This record gives sequence, structure tokens and C-alpha cells, in this order.
Amino acid sequence: MEESVAKVIEALSGTTFGMPGTFNAIHKLNSSISRLSEHLRLTGFNEVMLPLAEDNRLKELGASGMISAMDLVSTISVCVAGLDMVLLPSSVKVKELAMLFKDAIVLALRKRRPIGIRIILVDAQPFEWVELEGFTKAPVIPLSRVSSYS
Repeated sequence: MEESVAKVIEALSGTTFGMPGTFNAIHKLNSSISRLSEHLRLTGFNEVMLPLAEDNRLKELGASGMISAMDLVSTISVCVAGLDMVLLPSSVKVKELAMLFKDAIVLALRKRRPIGIRIILVDAQPFEWVELEGFTKAPVIPLSRVSSYS
């Protein structure tokens, strides 16, 4: 996809996605969406979504190791889906995946709003590219930028 929400966020923040200023830029973008849609009858989430496999800038950041699944989970505090079309290695431990979901659930409960999560487990390692049928290639990202849990 040529359009990129991450690029819009970078333009609003004046910095690379994931750096300080990212959440403020997402908030500004959501506020703009809200103002523009005040007098419309809408369904769905109607706020920023960050689908990794559908956003070329997010794919670049994921492939370069600049964002992890945990980084995207943290965006749930300011947008609807922090884990959207995220490719994780199938070798991820069940315990680690469960903790990731628990962190996402805590943020949803704190927001008092539903969230959407779409994770795709693939037989590949972080930073490898995988062809997704019906989409394009997307990078596998690590669960966290921290090497491992104990």
C-alpha cells in the first residue's frame, strides 16, 4: 500500500515513528478524525489503525528492527489496534505470547474501549520477509527489542 499512516504520524511529530512525540501525533490525528466525523453516521473504530503488513513505512521500521510487537502494543493507549497484521515467528513461546495479550488487554480495559488484534504466526525469523497471500510481503518482527524473557 502506497499510503502510510506511519508517514502521516511522522510528519505530524517531526520525528521517526516510535520516537518521543509519536503518541502525541497519533492523538492529534485521532482528534482530527473525530472532528471531521462529528456530523456523520459512522460504524467501526473511526480512529488510527496501524496495520504492519499494510503500511510500507511500518514494514520498513519492522524490517530494520526499529519497532517490535511490544512497541505496537504500547500504541493501544492512543489508538484502536496496536497489533494489527503483525507477523511474529511461530517459535515465540506461548507464555510470552500470553503476556503480550495480557498487556494489550490491560490497555483496553484502561481505555474502556474495545481493541482489535490481528497476529499472524509464521515459520520465519524476525526481520525475514514473508509473502502474504492476498497482500504483499511483510517483515516478521520480534516480540520485543529485549532479547528474551527469563
